[in-house]
Amino acid sequence: MRKYLSIIIIFLIGINLLAQNQIDNDLKCTNGTMDLIKIENASHTKKIKRLKRKRGLHVYVDINNKSKNFISDSEQYFRTESMEIDTINIGYEPDWEYFTVDQKLKVAERKRDEARNFADEIHKETNQGQQIVSLTNVTRKEIYFPSICGVPVIVLQAKNIEGNWKTIRFIQFATCGNCYSYTTIPKMSELDIIVELPKNGNFKSKLRFKMLFNNEFIYSNEFEYNINQCDFLENTEVENNCFNCEPNASNKLEIEATEWKH
Repeated sequence: MRKYLSIIIIFLIGINLLAQNQIDNDLKCTNGTMDLIKIENASHTKKIKRLKRKRGLHVYVDINNKSKNFISDSEQYFRTESMEIDTINIGYEPDWEYFTVDQKLKVAERKRDEARNFADEIHKETNQGQQIVSLTNVTRKEIYFPSICGVPVIVLQAKNIEGNWKTIRFIQFATCGNCYSYTTIPKMSELDIIVELPKNGNFKSKLRFKMLFNNEFIYSNEFEYNINQCDFLENTEVENNCFNCEPNASNKLEIEATEWKH
């Protein structure tokens, strides 16, 4: 009996060593694949029916809900420009003040064509099956949340091999003060954003979004997804890498100092 018990123990130890070797091999990264989070806001909010959720702002992920005909805020801007040019934008054309009426009309037509092409390109780029994340206001009043260059202060996290939550997609803090503002969602309404999830890897994990709201952090529901373990490691090739820019406790104080209070 003891002989069989010893064999079983040795067998289990062997399996554990093989698993550990596999983990070690997976983590032999020439470079980390942690990256900036890529987000686009929808062009408008939409009304919702009463949901069976507690009052407040909710971050919700349906892993099957991917972008197919998503209209982003950027696309909508250029669509509008393709129909009605903002003269402020074409006023920067060299020698504009010396152009004849016909010349100005030709410039306006060219700008409209350019805007239409930009809108088409953006629509194509934002409908590659990116993950739709819903920011839902389940209250009877308009809510505000801080944003950087129009997008929420949000990061993507995953559980590592030890079961700890770690950021794998972080937000880049802006160097321009004009980028720091608020985004609003009307009462009982929802704003969709799209996020590019990491490429599928060989490490099955649980993911969630972590977002700054009302000087606190709120979290999305958790969902399963296969990532690369190198996503937990900093990618030194990312330009202006901001690995430490996850809105953690120290950064939150910095955020509050910008008077993002409402």
